[in-house]
Amino acid sequence: MKRDYQFDRSLGMLSRQISKGIGKNLQKHFDKNGIDLDPIAWSVISLLKKRPDRTQQEIVHFLWIDKVKVTRVIDKLETAGLVKRKIQEADKRYNVVSLTDKGRLFFDKVVSYAEDTLTKAFAGFSEEQQQQLIDFLVRVKQNLESDVDIEREMK
Repeated sequence: MKRDYQFDRSLGMLSRQISKGIGKNLQKHFDKNGIDLDPIAWSVISLLKKRPDRTQQEIVHFLWIDKVKVTRVIDKLETAGLVKRKIQEADKRYNVVSLTDKGRLFFDKVVSYAEDTLTKAFAGFSEEQQQQLIDFLVRVKQNLESDVDIEREMK
């Protein structure tokens, strides 16, 4: 199917704007409540809460963020006592990153700000529409993953 390219309605532009908007809204909540955290660090904490004990490489792949940025974020979170790194037993070349008890408590303390951000983003959507949108976006992501994996392998 041929599409007429419309910059302001393009998937790339909209997804970038939505991602930035969610991040800025979340950052406002954090700042307003005196929480020294950025949206990328929140993504790492959230990932580790839902999928504990990840290697740094797994975090890079899951969040689609470059290795250097992930390392810096983990360094900062480790300094704050929210995560810890441990050398993987099976392959000593990799660090396994885990939430500390302090990190799990921190997640519980700030998760409501992420929920508030999503509530704002989904204002006016029914539960069914929200789920449908997420399902469509997951399909788009899956369609693009193989190309992204090839690019990662080349770096």
